[in-house]
Amino acid sequence: LCLATLLERRAAGAPLPAAAILICPWVDPLCDGGSMIRNEPYDFGDRELLVGWIRSHATDTQIGLPALSPIAADLRGLPPLLIQAGGAEILLDQITSFAESARASGVDVKYTVYPEMFHDFPTMASLIPQGREACEEMIAFLEARLVPAPRAAVGSG
Repeated sequence: LCLATLLERRAAGAPLPAAAILICPWVDPLCDGGSMIRNEPYDFGDRELLVGWIRSHATDTQIGLPALSPIAADLRGLPPLLIQAGGAEILLDQITSFAESARASGVDVKYTVYPEMFHDFPTMASLIPQGREACEEMIAFLEARLVPAPRAAVGSG
C-alpha cells in the first residue's frame, strides 16, 4: 500500500513524503522459486497462500500493474526508503531485488535484513528483540530525514 500510494502521488504530480518505510514488502505477487521455497519451513505463509490472496482480489491484468507489482515499476523520483526484511521470510529474494532496483533507479535506499527473522517480525517488537531493534531503526531513519515541527513560544504569565 505504501508503494502504491507513492507511485500514484508521483504520477499525479502530488508532493511526496520526505521518506517512507517498507516493512517486509510484498512487491512481486506471483514470484516463485528461491526464498519462496527455501524459507517456506521458517515463515508462516507459502506461495500458494499468497497467490490465492492476490487472485481472489485482482485480475491478471491488475496484478501486472505497478500498484500491485511494484517490482516492475519505474521507481525514479521516490523519496528515501528504509526497507526491512527477515532473513528467513519467503519474500526475501523479491525484497532484495526491489531494493537493488530502487537503488539502480537513483532512490536513496537503506536496506536491512534481520537474520533468522520471519515475515513482518517488527510487528512483534514487544515480544522479540529483533522487532524492537527494527522499530528503533525506523525511528532513527525518520528522525534523520524529517524536520521537527517548530515549538510554540511559551509565554510567561
